[in-house]
Amino acid sequence: MPDENHIRAFRFYLPHYARKHKKVGNRYSQSTINSYVRYVKQFLDEVKITPSKLTEDDFQNYLDYLDSNKVFNDNSLGVVYSAINVYIKFLSSKEINTNVRTPEGLLHFKSPTKKVEESDFLTKTEIDKLLTCVKYNLKYYTLYKVVFSYGLRLIELENLNLSDIDFERNRIRIFNTKNDTPYAQNLLPECKETLHKYIEHERKPREINQKDTDKLNDIKTQLKTAKQFNKIKSLKTQIVRLEKHIENAKDSQKALFTGRYGYRMGRNDFTNNLKRHCAKYLKITRPVYPHMLRHSCGTYLHSEGYSLKYIQEWLRHKDIKSTAVYAHTEDHIKSEMGSKIDFVGSTKEPQPEIIPQEQPKPEPPKPPSKEPTDTYMAQQQQSQSIDEQILRLRLLLLELEQQKKHQNTDISVQ
Repeated sequence: MPDENHIRAFRFYLPHYARKHKKVGNRYSQSTINSYVRYVKQFLDEVKITPSKLTEDDFQNYLDYLDSNKVFNDNSLGVVYSAINVYIKFLSSKEINTNVRTPEGLLHFKSPTKKVEESDFLTKTEIDKLLTCVKYNLKYYTLYKVVFSYGLRLIELENLNLSDIDFERNRIRIFNTKNDTPYAQNLLPECKETLHKYIEHERKPREINQKDTDKLNDIKTQLKTAKQFNKIKSLKTQIVRLEKHIENAKDSQKALFTGRYGYRMGRNDFTNNLKRHCAKYLKITRPVYPHMLRHSCGTYLHSEGYSLKYIQEWLRHKDIKSTAVYAHTEDHIKSEMGSKIDFVGSTKEPQPEIIPQEQPKPEPPKPPSKEPTDTYMAQQQQSQSIDEQILRLRLLLLELEQQKKHQNTDISVQ
């Protein structure tokens, strides 16, 4: 079991390392920090060697073991390599281990090349079937269509607000927290129509209840006069819970997609529903995760012949090396994606923004000609023939009624 103080020191080192080395956005996300710490703990648990006595062989043997036994997929294995490399720099900077520094410099292990496998994306048939099966639920139909069409990351989905959709200019604003950059992309026609219906009929944010605000003020008043420790602790707990509830309710008014209880849709809500829908409608037994839809978008674009530069801009990659993983897509994977999906886009290369021009004034309608045209005469003849047919039918009905009356009269006389 690794020393907890050592692990805690490594956790505190990560934000400092990101700022010092100007990583993307000058910071690591909390999920990245948690992943790095988890993988380093697993490494120390496996090797069972004091950090100060680790050598190059210990690191290399562990990574070879992960690679040969396929403990992780290629993407997760790349994160493990990154975590190990940062951990080596941590050991060197804190002077915990001198073995990690060689005459050539610090130890550094090159991450394996990422590759998109068949299990990492959904095929065209699967995407079409998923959208067809959830079409009865407008919220998830819109959600899956938008996430797939724009290849949204989970964090981008969580940060998507109602104000980010501009129907007038046909633009959608996507905020990329990895490099703190907002991206404005074209609002695809199919997504525009679906989003408009969803916002108008299905978007139901959590309402801010005045009773909760009054209750919060009342509890704060009680706290000022409370003297018992247990009472004070209970009141503080209620205050924290109510403040969080009110804050989340206010935030839900801004959110584009909301969860079951009206709060902003989180990653757990989205992930669990995606797994449930894929298992129910697609009968998928392999692991399903939200990034699958992003890989599906990138794989589809590459299979349709889009350039890597365009895919990089569409998926908001800062480094084209991240986009290059789709260039390694095998031919059989390309055929799996099939033909073009309507709502992903219609142009091979990004088009410049179209500036609306002034439309010419329409010419006044020409007055009708006094002389009857051939078309007019034909219409008149047709209407006359219809009137004649109706008149004949009425006369025939009158004759039938008279015959029926005569028959009834004869029967009564007899």
